[in-house]
Amino acid sequence: MNTGKECHLDAHLVHHVIEKFGDVDVLFIENVGNLICPVDFDLGENYRVVMVSVTEGDDVVKKHPEIFRLADVIIINKITLAEAVEADVDKMVNDAKSLNPKAKIIKMDLKKNIGFEEWLEWLRCALRSRGE
Repeated sequence: MNTGKECHLDAHLVHHVIEKFGDVDVLFIENVGNLICPVDFDLGENYRVVMVSVTEGDDVVKKHPEIFRLADVIIINKITLAEAVEADVDKMVNDAKSLNPKAKIIKMDLKKNIGFEEWLEWLRCALRSRGE
């Protein structure tokens, strides 16, 4: 999908691209750009997943509260780099929980095989609950 000059995707654009795919069981739509624009645009998604890296700083949740309030899943990624970038993972988790106590929060680091299976299990459960 090409957003052209826009800083965000919209449901109309997503719909036209999906039509080209035919039958789709699971579609991941990745945000383009920042953590601000996607908050205001419903793309017709069933679930919202927000993934941030500790390298963005442990204040990233407080800087962009609305996207975390709307998330079904919050993934805090690259957690093994936290010490090197002086980020406090527990602060990020607590900030996320205070904004959205219902969200599933997953601490992840793919290089160390942390959290990926938990993410896959959440996906499996989400698909089962939808009957897919």
